[in-house]
Amino acid sequence: MTLTKKLKKAGYDLIDSPVRNHKLLQLWLKKPADSIELLCENVSQVFNSNVKLIERKDAALNVSSADKDDYGFYVGVSVLEDVLQSLGVGNFDISANIQKGKNITIAYDNSTTSTCDMNEVRNYLYSAKLVGTNPALLNNLFRDQVIIITGIIYAKKLAVEIQTKFELDVDFLAKINELANGKLNFSIDNTHVLKMESPGNTTFPVAVKASRLLFSDGKFKDLNLISDNRNFF
Repeated sequence: MTLTKKLKKAGYDLIDSPVRNHKLLQLWLKKPADSIELLCENVSQVFNSNVKLIERKDAALNVSSADKDDYGFYVGVSVLEDVLQSLGVGNFDISANIQKGKNITIAYDNSTTSTCDMNEVRNYLYSAKLVGTNPALLNNLFRDQVIIITGIIYAKKLAVEIQTKFELDVDFLAKINELANGKLNFSIDNTHVLKMESPGNTTFPVAVKASRLLFSDGKFKDLNLISDNRNFF
């Protein structure tokens, strides 16, 4: 099972963006045909409720370097460049240094999962009162265009394998490690497979579990999980 399929089975989507500022209980705005945008940092900025929302760790859900996604070389380069940009390594140009390849495998390791129970979130919203009456906000809410994050998978390590169309040697390895300046670690698995890992010093979000807020007659009705092959993030 690929990493993407494993996550979708659990209701999560990989973050498909160089932006990785995701946090639990954020509200995001997604209008048809528009890019998603952050609406507010916490649901309490829009809804006031006496129900307590508790962040928990889900020890049953983790990702490791054994969970992988394979990409064709050029698609993989594009995906990888977004990930590296989000990790602050955007100045390292993969396509300039590795111009020919067959495929790229991307995985993550040393993960943790933070979550809020969706039934608790439902109860919070059922009993909540809106904070303020901003017309644009109300319009987006009642059109079911607001999304809430109820789970985030974090990782400490990025693990990548690049199958090249040229032979790798110690001179190339030394050069590319020098260019990475300690922000990435490269090693050679065989003459055509280059391994790349992040140092694992910082934690970053990998995937999110998100639901659309559904309203009926101006009242909260339910949450609709959006992990359905549409990657919003």
